[in-house]
Amino acid sequence: MFQDLVPQPGTFAKPDLKLYFTGVCIHMLHTSFKKTRIMIPAAYNDLWFWITISILASWRITTMICYEAGPFDLVSRLRMFLYKSRLGGLIDCFHCCAVWIAAIMTLSIFGLIREALFIIPAVAGGASIIERRLTVLFHQNQSHHEEIE
Repeated sequence: MFQDLVPQPGTFAKPDLKLYFTGVCIHMLHTSFKKTRIMIPAAYNDLWFWITISILASWRITTMICYEAGPFDLVSRLRMFLYKSRLGGLIDCFHCCAVWIAAIMTLSIFGLIREALFIIPAVAGGASIIERRLTVLFHQNQSHHEEIE
């Protein structure tokens, strides 16, 4: 079966130009794909890493927007501006604000890709799960301290 591909002793094998050209094309595609993967690491290389970072960053930014004053009272001023411009409804609820922050975070990391429609709710859901779990732990810890006193 493969004997035809191996040159016989004492004969000179003619190069197969189609096979050579196909190999060159595959090599060029492979190296260009590797360069593309290096240039866009978020979309291809470390998907779970970037989704995890997106969830944690979305939770932190959403927490800061919804609950904290921020450095130099900047976040409070942002909240006041949003309420005056009738956009305060976007940040009334932690989970609603998490969706907007997750959308900004996902589109800035992954760009406009089809999968972003699924990554945005996943990131917002992850931020909401963290918030709910920490709220439950905080209330359990607070009730435990009240029982001791």
